[in-house]
This record gives sequence, structure tokens and C-alpha cells, in this order.
Amino acid sequence: MVKNTYDEKVDKEAVRELKLYEENNSDLYFKSKKPIYENLDKKRAKGIYDKDKSEKLFKYHADRSSKAYEKEHGHKFTVGERKALAKELREEYEEERNFK
Repeated sequence: MVKNTYDEKVDKEAVRELKLYEENNSDLYFKSKKPIYENLDKKRAKGIYDKDKSEKLFKYHADRSSKAYEKEHGHKFTVGERKALAKELREEYEEERNFK
């Protein structure tokens, strides 16, 4: 267990499990993650990309992923775990798009 920036203990293994689930679920990719990527790409092209707002979009995706996981497996992820995943997804997006 580690503390994240939200002062809440986060189970790294739970975050990893949710990340693996969202990466391997095609419905989540096409209905949630891909539209977020397209939206952020447009914002970046216009020069109005906002790091904090993009993390908020990824939090929505993490929430959808958690809800789908709960429906399928019966386990609910904490807010801290979903926020940790959102941060990880934002960082991954920025790395893929060669930010900085």
C-alpha cells in the first residue's frame, strides 16, 4: 500500500488489476478510451490541452472500467484506486504522444 496525492491509501495490485481489465475489454476501448484519445488529440492540435482536465476525462474512463469490472466480478474499486489509474492513463497518453 502506498499513499497517492489524494492522501488515501492505494493498493497497487488493485490498480494494476483494473488497468489490465480496461486494456483487455474492447467495449471499454471503443466506447470510452478511444473517444477520450480523439478528444485530447483535437485539444492538443488546437493548443488548448489541459493536463488536469485530461486526467478528469481518464477518471471517467476509470469509473466506467470499475463499474464494468464490478458487474462482471463483483469487486468494487476505491476512489483512490480509480484516481491512481486515471493519473497513470494520463501519463501513458502523454508519453505515447511525446509530450515535453
